[in-house]
Amino acid sequence: MPAIVRRVAAAAVAGGMALVGVGLTAPAAHATDGDISFSNVVLNDGKPIVVGLSAEVEAR
Repeated sequence: MPAIVRRVAAAAVAGGMALVGVGLTAPAAHATDGDISFSNVVLNDGKPIVVGLSAEVEAR
């Protein structure tokens, strides 16, 4: 297959993928004011949750 045909085919595929990607994007979420509130919430029995790179961390 000649090089020009490969370039045109690659451009067509890339353009098609770009059009599909634009059509499949999700709309932005918008926050609204609500009547929900949280109070007196305790995580990990009140102890600090320390996150690092060497071990798995689980908050209870």
